[in-house]
Amino acid sequence: MVMDVIIDEKRARLLDTECFQPDIKILSKLKNLIETDFKVNRNVNKYTNQLGVTLYYLNSLTKYYLGCTAYELLQARVHQEAIYLLQNSKLSIKQITFEIGTCDPSYFCRCFKKIEGVSPLGYRKRREFLIKDLSLNKFSKRNERYRY
Repeated sequence: MVMDVIIDEKRARLLDTECFQPDIKILSKLKNLIETDFKVNRNVNKYTNQLGVTLYYLNSLTKYYLGCTAYELLQARVHQEAIYLLQNSKLSIKQITFEIGTCDPSYFCRCFKKIEGVSPLGYRKRREFLIKDLSLNKFSKRNERYRY
């Protein structure tokens, strides 16, 4: 999970500073809300209403403890799900777009390319090529022992 990784990277900061239990509870609730609703709820204001805090306060917490805004956390989770689906499913790019809650495949491709530097299809093909290349190298190395 993206938030776990970010929290792990910032653990030293959390230990070095005076962190307040209510702040950590809010961040934990935000993590759970994002995890359960990220496909259907992209409006950070809905999360703030559910948490009972203002957007300014939530962003100040996430920036201080995690180094990014609540919206950036949400987008990172959506991106993580897109990568997971590209790697572990045979869904088309259009199907993945709708699965992660985005309505426009071209918008999804532009955003994905902006982050990864390659289109979703290019990402999938590159990954498949690397996997194939690794398996061929293992196979050829294994058979070298049996050459006469």
